[in-house]
Amino acid sequence: MLADLGVTRMLVPPLAIDPKKLPEAMGKFADDVIAKF
Repeated sequence: MLADLGVTRMLVPPLAIDPKKLPEAMGKFADDVIAKF
């Protein structure tokens, strides 16, 4: 859980700078989360 929050915090700042990458980044993050289960 804490590790996931750390990853999210790492992703958020770049996404705030370039919103166009949001869907792709969210897709990768979702894939990573799903892969853990």
